[in-house]
Amino acid sequence: KADDYFSIGQTNVLYQREGKCYFYETFQRGIYEVGEDDLKGYVMEGDVFPAEAVPAAGLPMAGFEPVIVNKERVTKEIKVVRAVARLDIELENASGSAMTVQSINLGAFVADQAYLFGQGNEAMPEGTAYSRKAWEVSGSIADGKKETYSYYLYPSVARADAYTLGLTTNVKTYDPQPLMEGSTYLSRMPRNTVYKIRAIVDVDAITF
Repeated sequence: KADDYFSIGQTNVLYQREGKCYFYETFQRGIYEVGEDDLKGYVMEGDVFPAEAVPAAGLPMAGFEPVIVNKERVTKEIKVVRAVARLDIELENASGSAMTVQSINLGAFVADQAYLFGQGNEAMPEGTAYSRKAWEVSGSIADGKKETYSYYLYPSVARADAYTLGLTTNVKTYDPQPLMEGSTYLSRMPRNTVYKIRAIVDVDAITF
């Protein structure tokens, strides 16, 4: 009997064979049997993210929609979203001289895992660990010029004071500053979201 393919995504396939459901995910390079309650609990983990560029396998995308499977051919449209978040950090050099960026220092909000299929409240898998990340970059920014750096990472729900950003250059390490949404401290980074951060770097500090 031919397999019944429920979903064929950019990086994963969900299908049925002989009455059992299986999930193939390229980042894990394995095939997993899943049940009705297991699908939403599938966890992404490992060294694929965070990443400075889209991994060779692409970005994980997922969607979930109940469907009755029988002998009749059924076409079902399933909306999928990107299962990761992205930071776009624009650095403007206002220091008065050329600046060489060595690292962008992210606070303790970088998660080591996340659910592939988003839970309604962006719950995180049990045992999720959050850590700081010194994101190594290279390149010189002339005085008065700007440069944008993009970074992909798992969604996160860390403590409010964890969402900070600092900077290390050839002449100074700038203290981490809190990331804000309007007048509110950032306290989560949902999936399928792009955060555009504009940072002005002068001699003494960085401001957003």
